[in-house]
Amino acid sequence: MTQPPSNDPYAPGAQQGQTPPPTASYPPTPAQTEGAYPSYPSYPAYPSGAGGAAPSPGAAPAAPAARPGIVTGAVVVQMVLGALSLIFGVLMVIGGAALMAGTISSADFADLTDEYVSDADLRTVGLGLLFIGIVMAVLSVAAIVIQVFVGKGRNWARITSTVLLVLIALAGILSAPLGLIGTIAAVAAIVLMWLPDARPFFRPAPAQ
Repeated sequence: MTQPPSNDPYAPGAQQGQTPPPTASYPPTPAQTEGAYPSYPSYPAYPSGAGGAAPSPGAAPAAPAARPGIVTGAVVVQMVLGALSLIFGVLMVIGGAALMAGTISSADFADLTDEYVSDADLRTVGLGLLFIGIVMAVLSVAAIVIQVFVGKGRNWARITSTVLLVLIALAGILSAPLGLIGTIAAVAAIVLMWLPDARPFFRPAPAQ
């Protein structure tokens, strides 16, 4: 009995070149698509170049803010005050050293002031003048050096200068009326450094 031909192309006796019959395809069942991941919508890329684009890590830092004129004015005022205080301190040191060395005697002092002061008291006054003059000279040099950093926008220098100016203002009040000139100049310098237009210049630069 003769068997009907098999549709299996790999069966023994299958003819060469015979293609298998097409198989029917079916849509996937809900069970097959249940575990599939949903697709997400794509978002537009950020624009490059100007117009709100974020700076690249290798971009050059922004240029520092220019020094306002009011800050320059405050620096000039404090430089002048520092120079005058330095001169005055040096004169006090010279006068104190002269009193301590006996260059000016009690008789000379009496001729100048019509008041008699003993030599011991003159030496004590000379010691006080010498000490105050040295302190004033040192603070004056420090104030002048600090102004270099105030001109560069260092906030710590502005705070330090403010403290020194307050001391100068108080000393001027105690030595009125001549000292009032220094008090007025010190107050003016403080106001100039703390005006709203000067504050951005003393803000620290953002970290790169």
